[in-house]
Amino acid sequence: MHLGGQDYLPRDQGFTKATIQYGRQFGSRLIVTTHYTFDPAEYLTQELTTYTIEFICNAGDLIFFVCFLHFAVHIPLQTRQPKIDKYAARSEQHLINPIYSAMVEHVDDSVGRVLCALKALNLESNTIVVFCSDNVGLTTPANSTNRFENGVTTNSPLRDEKGTLYEGGIRIPLILRVPNLSPVNLVCDTPITTADLFPTILGLTETSYRDSLSIDEMDITHSLTIQLSIRLPENLFSFNITTLTRPVPLFPGATNSLSIWTTVNYNSTT
Repeated sequence: MHLGGQDYLPRDQGFTKATIQYGRQFGSRLIVTTHYTFDPAEYLTQELTTYTIEFICNAGDLIFFVCFLHFAVHIPLQTRQPKIDKYAARSEQHLINPIYSAMVEHVDDSVGRVLCALKALNLESNTIVVFCSDNVGLTTPANSTNRFENGVTTNSPLRDEKGTLYEGGIRIPLILRVPNLSPVNLVCDTPITTADLFPTILGLTETSYRDSLSIDEMDITHSLTIQLSIRLPENLFSFNITTLTRPVPLFPGATNSLSIWTTVNYNSTT
């Protein structure tokens, strides 16, 4: 994650343990940690999963919070050859990038390992699991060295990609597994933001927050327990404050979503 550097790292935000890595799935990468040894020969997705499960196992009877942020799926596209070969056999369809697809499967395997660990430790019945992404897929061509070459993925039928303000750039997956929640397999079609997870988790755990803390986000607990869409706020904004240089430059801008309509404004000086 882009945390802001010194004074804004996880240990500065209340986490008791943290590990930070930059840049690659294999080989040279900076790991900031004082209590775990990472093997650079191992695949990072697997290493981070092992680290997370070790933390959960060592928590004992303590209440814990784990913020598990995979580097995958992200460029540079790197993974192990057997999984690449599996998807390369399907690449004649020209719909998938075999390396990207293999990386997605590694993340899927990781989620499965964590859920199995919770089950083995008898923690399924009192642990909330949230699965989401910080970005949508990158469709701009890129290879393992970040050079523009082969296609990466598609966000179809949504328009555009990561870094843009269209639906293909800001609509991400969000799955919650909440113990003893009824009904199960409920689908909520109301747009929310990841910031809404904070009051929602507080609501699900019946935890209060400081009276001095003023928040704008919505607690969607009610919408998770009955087949009812929550009411959108008057405006739902998304911002992109950076300029990204790609074959088609992406400029700073903002969206304003209201009901089914979205206004997209880009600030370009060229």
